[in-house]
Formats: sequence, C-alpha cells, structure tokens
Amino acid sequence: MTETQRQERNGRLVYTEILTCQTSLVEACLSGDIFDYDDVENLYKEEPEEPDLPDEDDFLSHEDYQLEMKIYTEDLQAYEEYDGYAAEVYEWWLVSSWMLSKLRAINEVIIDNEYGKWWGRCCTGQAIKLDQTIDKVIETMSDNAFYAQLDENDS
Repeated sequence: MTETQRQERNGRLVYTEILTCQTSLVEACLSGDIFDYDDVENLYKEEPEEPDLPDEDDFLSHEDYQLEMKIYTEDLQAYEEYDGYAAEVYEWWLVSSWMLSKLRAINEVIIDNEYGKWWGRCCTGQAIKLDQTIDKVIETMSDNAFYAQLDENDS
C-alpha cells in the first residue's frame, strides 16, 4: 500500500467516525461543574512491564527472531520513556460510538458520559488521517470489518 492509499483509507475512517472538534466545550465542562477528570479514561499511562530479551534459539527462522527483536526494541523504548504522568491532551474530538469502542480498545484518552463521547487527541498540528492513532485503530480490524464499517456509514 502506498502512502497516498494509506492516507485515503485513513481519511475515509476519519470522515465517517470523527465528527467535530469540541476542545473548548470539553475543557469548559472539565473546569466547571458539568463533568470532571474522573470521567476521563486512560488519562494516566499504565506502567509498562520491562520486556524480556528474546533468545534467538527460541525461533525457527532468523526472520521471526528479527521481528521479535523489533517488537522488543519498541517495548523497551516504551518502558524507558514511561514518565508516570498524565497524557497531554491537545484536542477533544466528538466521535461515534463505534470509534469510541475502538479507541478504548487501544487505550486512548476518552470521555464517555451522558453528555457525549470524545477522544482526547494527544498530538496536534497535522491532519488526523496522518495520526498514528488512526493507523492503530485500523490495524485492529480485518480489511473486511474496516470496509464493512465504511459501507455501513455510506448508506
């Protein structure tokens, strides 16, 4: 898949499942008496476990070992970068119920209460379709489930 194709795919999901930016509204609600930070899920990152270094003898092929080493390196970086502090939310986006369930599954910052469903976007300055979070959501789905969701929204 080319970068252009990836962006088009991600753009379709963003267009149908991420509804509108409501940063000012959510921040006003959080600072007032409407709702509070107890409503925010995944605000604090869970402390990762220190990963175990893979043993090359445990793998049937060198390619499998290389893949496992890549995962180990990413996990080690996450472990070393853990700071124990709250995520820094730059934008709050109103999202569909379907998208909220996908964001919850990948431990994104969200609010789900009687007033609405929001995603706390922890980056800013680029189109949402370029956001790693959208890639992560799509990675959790089979191609069939992804296109079935889009087709459902198109009808």
